[in-house]
Amino acid sequence: MISDNQKSCNIRRKGMRGKWSRKDYTPEEIAYIKFIGLKIKKRRKQLRLTQSDVGKLIFTTFQQVQKYEKGTNVINNICTFFVFLDLLKSCKN
Repeated sequence: MISDNQKSCNIRRKGMRGKWSRKDYTPEEIAYIKFIGLKIKKRRKQLRLTQSDVGKLIFTTFQQVQKYEKGTNVINNICTFFVFLDLLKSCKN
């Protein structure tokens, strides 16, 4: 069953090909996307990985990784999200 939240979420969605337009996000959501990007960048640097290395892990280009880190693009692929979660896990070295 579809909840009211999901219905309103689908109404907000106006972009093409399943993409969300930047104007569809609230300022709080944009701030959160940028926050996640900064966490990804910080963790990547801790692991001493380049953007190209991370791009290879998620089967994309370093430019796309750069956009994720800057908060320009949103991580909308679940597999990509889990790779980033794995990168963000704290390791005790």
